[in-house]
Amino acid sequence: MNAVELRKQLDIIAQNEYQKIVTITGSVRAFSILNTNLLGIDYWNGDDGSGYSFCYLKFTVSSHTSKRSYCFDTMEQVENFLKKDKSKGFLNPFDCFITKEYFTVGSTNEIEDSIFDRIEKPILLKKTTIMKR
Repeated sequence: MNAVELRKQLDIIAQNEYQKIVTITGSVRAFSILNTNLLGIDYWNGDDGSGYSFCYLKFTVSSHTSKRSYCFDTMEQVENFLKKDKSKGFLNPFDCFITKEYFTVGSTNEIEDSIFDRIEKPILLKKTTIMKR
C-alpha cells in the first residue's frame, strides 16, 4: 500500500472514532490503538473543546552532558548512528540515552512518508481506550 492510501485509512479511522467520542458526556481523553505500533490517534472532548491529533513513533538519542538530540524512525537507525562517526559528539557510550516516544501532529500530511513506507498492510483499528477526566 502507498502512503496516500494509508493516510486515507488513518483519516477515516480518526473521523469515525471521533464521532463516537464527542457523543460521550463529560470530559474524556482517548487513544486509538492500531494494528501497527508506528501510529496512534489521540482524542479529547470536554469544556475546553474537542478534537484529535495523530501520533507517530520516533526514537530519540540524546546526550546527558550536551543538549544534542537526534531523531530516528527505527531502532536499527539508532544502532547504526551510534556505531558511526556521527555519534562522536557524545563523550562516551554512557553519555547518551535513547527514548521511544510518540510525536503528535495535527494532520496525516505532517507524517513523513518513511513512516507509511514501513507499513505493509492496511491500517486497522484494534481498540480505542477512553478515560473520563
